[in-house]
Amino acid sequence: MPKGMIAKLDGKMLSLEMEKKSSDSNRIWGLHRALLANKIKGCQTEFEKVVQINGLGFKAAVSGSKVVFSLDSVIRLILHCQKMFRSK
Repeated sequence: MPKGMIAKLDGKMLSLEMEKKSSDSNRIWGLHRALLANKIKGCQTEFEKVVQINGLGFKAAVSGSKVVFSLDSVIRLILHCQKMFRSK
């Protein structure tokens, strides 16, 4: 936390305040609010990556713990992953 910033925890509510108001304090407050919100969200939810494939000749197939990406049946990329995949 930078100098001049105060963090207060009231139950489950975390609030950030600046001791002195200035044009820079708004930017610093916004940056640290976003950083803390991302850290809290990261602790509550698992990592998720959404992949959307668009275009002609692109294809992906899920097989067990592998995902096979293909481009024109010439280039093939195989990813080995430990977690389950959901395909739409």
